[in-house]
Amino acid sequence: MGKFFKDIIFVFSFFRRYLKFLILAIPFSLVFSSSRGLLALLTKEGVDRGLVQGSVRDITNVVLYIVILFIVASLSRVLSSYLINYSVQGVIRDIREKVFSNIVSVSLDRNISSSTTVSRLLGDVEVISSFPDLLKTILKEPFSLLFLSCVLMYINWKLALFSLGAFSFVAIPALYIGKKVRKASLRTRESADSISQKLIESIQGAKVIRIYSLDIILSVFRKQLDIFRRYSIKSRVLPELNSSIADLSGALIIGAVVIFSAIEISSGNMTVGSFFAFVGATVGLWEPIKNLIRIPSEIGRIIPSAERINEFQIIPTMLGGPIKKERFDESILFDGVCVRFGDKLILNNVNLEIKKGQKVSIIGRSGVGKTTFVSLLPRFFDPSEGSVKIDGFDLRHIDIQSLRRLIGFVEQEPFIFDDTIYENVRIAKPDSKRSEIEIAIQNAGFELDKIDLNRRCGENGRNLSQGQRQRIAIARAFLKNSPIIIMDEPTASVDPELEESLLKTFERLMDGKTVFIVSHKPKTALFAQTFIMIEGGRVYEVDRDMMMNFFFSSV
Repeated sequence: MGKFFKDIIFVFSFFRRYLKFLILAIPFSLVFSSSRGLLALLTKEGVDRGLVQGSVRDITNVVLYIVILFIVASLSRVLSSYLINYSVQGVIRDIREKVFSNIVSVSLDRNISSSTTVSRLLGDVEVISSFPDLLKTILKEPFSLLFLSCVLMYINWKLALFSLGAFSFVAIPALYIGKKVRKASLRTRESADSISQKLIESIQGAKVIRIYSLDIILSVFRKQLDIFRRYSIKSRVLPELNSSIADLSGALIIGAVVIFSAIEISSGNMTVGSFFAFVGATVGLWEPIKNLIRIPSEIGRIIPSAERINEFQIIPTMLGGPIKKERFDESILFDGVCVRFGDKLILNNVNLEIKKGQKVSIIGRSGVGKTTFVSLLPRFFDPSEGSVKIDGFDLRHIDIQSLRRLIGFVEQEPFIFDDTIYENVRIAKPDSKRSEIEIAIQNAGFELDKIDLNRRCGENGRNLSQGQRQRIAIARAFLKNSPIIIMDEPTASVDPELEESLLKTFERLMDGKTVFIVSHKPKTALFAQTFIMIEGGRVYEVDRDMMMNFFFSSV
């Protein structure tokens, strides 16, 4: 029972921002809930005075009161529903925004599955979207139960105690079934993650799957679908079983109440009006009880999704400092920098200073940490030890957006949005004029009279050639015009002819900038005046001859 109430408190913790709306909904729920008890009392008066005693005036008044009661109850119900749904939909929106914001701000050294993220952002949040009905039950039905119980006690306290005692036993199977629903719901959401993962992999790896392992992938996908179906059915059928048990129990209890009430009438202890009112209140009492015993099952279905979402809400993000850095004036300093991924040491005690305007090539064998080294500058992640400083300021003390405005980035496989060429470039500096964007595109090597800037690029640029994708990345860097440029294997995937063309473009891009070049190609690396070798976690400067010897020995 303690765990059950902790679960309810946990779900309500999502509603802190909208608590005032939920509190405002309580009076309206109170009015609507009390209407059932008042209806039973009005029925008693109507039967005893209007029908039994034959008073037309009394029954007319009772009918009028009932009409007024239904009008007030209906308005209260609508207002309560609006306030609750406003709160719940606001929470769902805030959760999705928070999770999305955290995902795009989290350190890139964290291994976060895209399929899991999508599943939780859409599927789990959608499960929570069923919370309005549950919230209405929590806010409304306890009051209905209280008012109707008072009415029963007022009419006949002996029968009331029997009815309430009998109804209380119905809650026992509900708590047990709720635990089963929770386990089934958790497995359902986990299998949904696996389905999302296989679906995304099938889209991204379509060529490999078609050539090598279509049957295997289909077999695994079918297996995950079967698991999802099995636990999804279980999580939905168990609450129905709970309702069926409750309905059967309720019918037996109400039947017993009718029999005992008839005995009370025959012995002269109960009037006909009291009989109708008591039976009506008992039937009315069953509705809130039935709804309340559904809460454990619904909580069991919602809690696993709420916990999975909460993991993404509390995930640590990259936080910036208060310093607004608008310019790069002097140097970049790596001061005792160490980087570890798990137990593996990637960079060990790096001490290096890069002056403004310096062009640096970072060389080394695959997997030694070249990309890790340059990724420290835009704070894709932070060093495990030591610090990186720009103009004497620790990067962690600088506002993260102002820091990244100082840095342009050209990578081996640039990400292209499913939008036009024009919009893919504009993303680098959204407030740019069209003329500025066209100049950047032209500087990147596009011929404006031969290319349609409104052409859609397709998912991740599938409608473009490798050279066009690379030039879009370069155009972004031109448009942003940052004083620091990072070029991570910018020519690794292109042929020699295209490399020659891109190198001329790079020369214009790097003019007057501080540049970090990561490349396995000598022609690209030779754009720098300073050469840095990374080997065994150590970072040290080498001369031009040693750099060339490294490339020739690699070949």
